[in-house]
Amino acid sequence: MADLLKIGHINYLNCWPITYPLMNLKLSFELVFGNPQELNYKYADNSLRAGAMSSFNYLLNADNGDPFILLPNLSISSIGKVGSVLLIAKNTFNFAPESIIELTSQSLTSVNLLKVLILEKYGHLPVLKTAVKPSLEVSDAILLIGDEALIAAQKIDTLKYTIIDLGQWWYDLFKLPMVFGLWGFRRTLYQENENICKIVTSQFNEALYLGLGALKEAVLETARKKIDYSKANLSNYFYEMLNFNFTPEHLNGLNLFKNLCHKHGLIKG
Repeated sequence: MADLLKIGHINYLNCWPITYPLMNLKLSFELVFGNPQELNYKYADNSLRAGAMSSFNYLLNADNGDPFILLPNLSISSIGKVGSVLLIAKNTFNFAPESIIELTSQSLTSVNLLKVLILEKYGHLPVLKTAVKPSLEVSDAILLIGDEALIAAQKIDTLKYTIIDLGQWWYDLFKLPMVFGLWGFRRTLYQENENICKIVTSQFNEALYLGLGALKEAVLETARKKIDYSKANLSNYFYEMLNFNFTPEHLNGLNLFKNLCHKHGLIKG
């Protein structure tokens, strides 16, 4: 196992249609699990050189000396609602400059997407604070992602709070897919191990093919054991909200996100 290539992989439910099939294949690599920010740190210190990453992390690395080469045809995206990147706000919340939003510390993409959306619509930002556990007791709105967002959405009192899906907000403004996550190899790693990287790519493509097809029922049944969520809701989340493609339209969406991040000073240079 020590000699196997280590591949970072997001430990949220949104990857389960890929994760579950991977766990049932004889892999030529070792999976290293973490949330998006944890994986970003590993890419930054070079303890990981390949795997899943937030789109914002990919964009930050796009112009450095060792950028990531993307796995083709694979992303974590939405075309409309994403279901697990949510701004939950008090009904009195109006995006005023003095309003307080507590942000998840687990994802750069979601945080910067929220900034872009607010700046594009309102021209200013409220007060933004990062919190380990965002709470509506001390803020006007909170940004949640992943499994935490899924669970919160089905428990929230909709008479008191509004749920804003950032995937839908993005699509409403720009009519393009929102790419939240990607898989890639450091360019130097790919150049040194091209054959192995091609095998890794093939196994990820096979896993996705199985997760969307032959193993669909098993994906749903095993996911039910991981989260307090109905099978119907899981099916809607995995196969209606989430989108795992990476088409030219997805690339257009990613490039627009990059340009807007530059426009608002979220990516320098």
